[in-house]
Amino acid sequence: MARLPWASEPVSLLAHRHDGDRADGNSDTQARDLLYRFDTVGRFHASQTEGRAADPRRFISFEALGRALLHAKSQAYGRDDLRLPDAAVGHPGRPTRTVVLIDEIDKAPRDVPNDLLVEIERLRFPIPELASDTDPLPTVELTLAERA
Repeated sequence: MARLPWASEPVSLLAHRHDGDRADGNSDTQARDLLYRFDTVGRFHASQTEGRAADPRRFISFEALGRALLHAKSQAYGRDDLRLPDAAVGHPGRPTRTVVLIDEIDKAPRDVPNDLLVEIERLRFPIPELASDTDPLPTVELTLAERA
């Protein structure tokens, strides 16, 4: 925790290092890349060796912005809403304000800043890889107009 001159209360600072915890924008960055990473290859390997018992929650890691959004909410959000183990989120136990620097966001595709603003405003983000078979899916029906 650090006390910043403009902050009314201590905030947690997530440092950006060059060892993979740095959030740099580039031409193929998606908003999701700044929130979390999902080890698709690891999940595929586990599903081949363990079958359906391989829990996809083991293969998610949160980036600085994703952790900041999760830490801004109560610990119950990660545990109950996302069904994540507490260790996966690394929640400090109470909602915490965090400062995150995203470097070179201008290099990312045009829609990335807007997508991030939506996630920041809502203080939540979807993780489609964690959707379960019991989650309700919409029924979609497509029809074509007959041509005369």
